[in-house]
Amino acid sequence: MRFLSFGAGVQTTALLLIDTFDEVIFADAQGEKDPTYDYMEKYTKPYCEEKGMRFTVVQRKESLEQFCLRTHMCLP
Repeated sequence: MRFLSFGAGVQTTALLLIDTFDEVIFADAQGEKDPTYDYMEKYTKPYCEEKGMRFTVVQRKESLEQFCLRTHMCLP
């Protein structure tokens, strides 16, 4: 099986368009700008569906920012 760790940026979007994967996995740290999520909903997910590639979003219960604040790991 072939997997793509999708970051929603230029490089992984290019990989998605030039190759085929069994599953595309997006690790959502919940810190992307709204246009990034909109783009994935409007273009990336439908493209994957059309090509028969599963699109999976992995997400924690709290955002990366919330985790850093809670554990005092943020830099001043």
